[in-house]
Order: sequence, then C-alpha cells, then structure tokens
Amino acid sequence: MAAAGFVVEEEAPETIVAAARRSYPATAARCADGARARGAAVAGAGVGARWESLTAREQEVAQLLAQGVRNRQLGTRLGISEHTVETHVGQLLRKL
Repeated sequence: MAAAGFVVEEEAPETIVAAARRSYPATAARCADGARARGAAVAGAGVGARWESLTAREQEVAQLLAQGVRNRQLGTRLGISEHTVETHVGQLLRKL
C-alpha cells in the first residue's frame, strides 16, 4: 500500500493527528474489504491495553486533543502550563 502523505516529526502533535485523520479515508478506500476488516481487528486488539497504560491525566489530555483543543487552551482548561501539556502529549505519542 502506498503512503497517503507524510508529516515531519517537528510538527505540533495536533498537526500530526489531523494529518493522520485526513489520510485515513484515502487509505481505507484502497484496502479490500477483507483486508480492512482484518486490519481493524488487529489494530483494535491492542488499543484497550495501550489506553489503559495511560495515566488518568494523559487520558484526559488525549480526549481533549481528539476534540481539537489546542495545547494552550488545554493547559488553561486543566490548570497546567503549556509546557506540561507538551510533556503529556510527548508521553502520549511515546506510549501510543
């Protein structure tokens, strides 16, 4: 399967997540239905364990990021610094 795009690692985490979301429909459309179903089953098998490996704060940060909340806004909502948010995002990327 060909790449649907690329993002350099220096990009902000929300940019990386947005790029991944934009590329998914293109990738899924090129997969045969059976391959997509098998891939989803394999991918889904480890998701719960990875999610459970996150701290409660990391889960909270991940949920807000998924809603499109930017780091600065996220810090304000959670009462933490933007630097601390960036640390949590880094841990999320490493763990997931």
